[in-house]
Amino acid sequence: MAGDTVADWGEDRLVAAIRRLIEQEQGKPAPPTIHLGDDCAVLPMAKTAQQLHKTDCIVQDVHFLPDTEPELIGRKAVNRVLSDFAAMGGAPQSLLMTILVGRDVSVDRILAMYQGALAAAHVGGAYIVGGETSSLPSPNGLAISISGTGRLIGEQAFLRSGAQPGDGVWVTGDLGNSFETGWHLSFQPRLQEAAWLSQLPPDIRPTAMMDLSDGLGQDLPRLAAASGVAYTVDEASLPLREGASVQRALADGEDYELLFTAPAAAEPSLAEQWNDVFPQIPLTRVGAIISNDGETPVSMAGGFEHFANSGRT
Repeated sequence: MAGDTVADWGEDRLVAAIRRLIEQEQGKPAPPTIHLGDDCAVLPMAKTAQQLHKTDCIVQDVHFLPDTEPELIGRKAVNRVLSDFAAMGGAPQSLLMTILVGRDVSVDRILAMYQGALAAAHVGGAYIVGGETSSLPSPNGLAISISGTGRLIGEQAFLRSGAQPGDGVWVTGDLGNSFETGWHLSFQPRLQEAAWLSQLPPDIRPTAMMDLSDGLGQDLPRLAAASGVAYTVDEASLPLREGASVQRALADGEDYELLFTAPAAAEPSLAEQWNDVFPQIPLTRVGAIISNDGETPVSMAGGFEHFANSGRT
């Protein structure tokens, strides 16, 4: 282990080690955080309310290119955080925006980036209330970190750990080709859709949920591992974005759609009700949750892996 790099370990192993360290130093789990490892941290507010906390970052040459329009960069930085609030069944409230920028980046580019961020926050019902700036050693470098708070809409947060054998596996929207089509910059967080899901009756309400940022091939195994289950995927049913193959749908990432599981009793009522409310956004059952008998792997080829992949762009 001594001398290992983050490339040797990969993102999931590194995050697991950090999580163990937090639990060892602050208690298990770290009070009052609920379920380390979900899309957002969940903390108590009032007697019954719960507050969501989230931080996220985007980095030039990983999440966007140097010639990307600055408004789209700011928009993406904010919307990634809003997508995580949606994945928990929450609504965003306040955001803090930190930029790390090289000395040769133009002021006009930075201000336009903030305009995009402010526009995205407004659409999502959030406010940018502060932040920080810092220099980067690379003269043309740029990175943005957004942290935010939100509130739960329903009584309980959607966690990754609630999937049960027999549940269906569902995704919203289409998958794959997110960079080629520009979707990774133009996506709209599924806040309204998640709010609707959070209000469903318990017999058809999602049992586990997360957003698809690293691809179905990476994120579904994470959900299954958190729930202690395995899964099957019907590749023929995957909803493909224009020009995408099945492998691209599994591997590309940056879809920012909702991935969730729901009881078998939800079929076909869930899809029918969804189509009545969101007729322009597909909802597709792509697989099923099964028991993890110790022999069924909770892994799947595909998906973006930080540190193992050289970059998305």
